[in-house]
Amino acid sequence: MLDSAAIEDFILDQKKYEENIPYESFLPENVKFKTYEAKLSEVYKDGKRADGRTRDESRKMYIKLGALVEARGSCYLEIGDTKVLCGVSGPREIPYLQGYTELGSVDCVVESNPASPSDKAYSDALKRALEPSFCRHEFPNLEISVSVMILDASGSALAAAITAASLALAHARLPIFDILTSVTVGLHGDLLFIDPTDKEEALCMSYEKNSASQNHGLITLSYMSTADQITHYYQNGEMDLQLLLDTMDIGISRCKDIYALCQQRLMDEVKISMKTVTDTQNVEDSMKNLSTS
Repeated sequence: MLDSAAIEDFILDQKKYEENIPYESFLPENVKFKTYEAKLSEVYKDGKRADGRTRDESRKMYIKLGALVEARGSCYLEIGDTKVLCGVSGPREIPYLQGYTELGSVDCVVESNPASPSDKAYSDALKRALEPSFCRHEFPNLEISVSVMILDASGSALAAAITAASLALAHARLPIFDILTSVTVGLHGDLLFIDPTDKEEALCMSYEKNSASQNHGLITLSYMSTADQITHYYQNGEMDLQLLLDTMDIGISRCKDIYALCQQRLMDEVKISMKTVTDTQNVEDSMKNLSTS
């Protein structure tokens, strides 16, 4: 049995060890304490972001329509390392509907891999963004299902989901008022980040207590370029009114740039479809000529 003196010596040895080695050394690298300057330099240093972009540059975008064969319309979209996949199905009757409704419904589900607490908020935001751009009056008592899987959330995931969903609706040949494009703008003090990465988003959601400016947060803007209308505005954080208006103008300008890219991609898809129809018709005509000869 250990006596009290042995126990006391053991405790003193442990305290001596704790004094020599700080507890932070036992923490994983991603949760160790970092100074504000160190965190800022990880994402922005010498006028450049970590990936080499300036603050007003967006990442490259890749769009593939028809990625899901079983869906009526689908779109796979990449913005940098952020990857989303959207499928559209329907229309079908609204389940458990009591009575008659003139406006159809858009049922939106956003899921992440792995699951994220923000999935529910993103699903609601996607629904609010899409409904003003969709011709709901064409589908009384019916609903369209929009499912988005966020395969890799490396920043601007909600903006990517909204843009992909609108393209999937267009690919499904469903009536829409306009193609909907979306962009996220991050704000940290006096710094604005267009299309922020996940690390930049984390920085924008924090702020330095001793800083002269307490502006910080994220804004995701959804916009119809032809109609010149904002369908949805999603904000986290706080900022003064004038900076908010300036940020919205920047977001709208970027949405217009994305719109031109989406429009070109849809036109390419139409050309491919027309070529397929023409080739099929030529084959049928050739078969008829063979049968009559």
